[in-house]
Amino acid sequence: MSALPKPSEQIRKVLDDLAPHAASAGVFDIEIEGAEFIRLIKIFEAIGDECAKMELELAILRDSEAGRALCGRIEQTATDQLAALLPAEGTVIRPDFRRKS
Repeated sequence: MSALPKPSEQIRKVLDDLAPHAASAGVFDIEIEGAEFIRLIKIFEAIGDECAKMELELAILRDSEAGRALCGRIEQTATDQLAALLPAEGTVIRPDFRRKS
């Protein structure tokens, strides 16, 4: 499967196709054949689809980065809370659950 062209490349191609007609746009009406019009529509649909995918990918990346940052803050908060529970001298009391005979 070949990679789809980038949206910027697709837009540049459409602009290159239309650029020769720009000089006469103010003087004459410009007509586009039906097949050429359909081709432009398909190009813009592909550009729109690719842009939507890129927007989704960017949103996922941003959410992922926000999640990593949140995990770091949660870990720091949990560490601070646990440190507050330890005795000041750092002694940890370990219960002895062995049977006494």
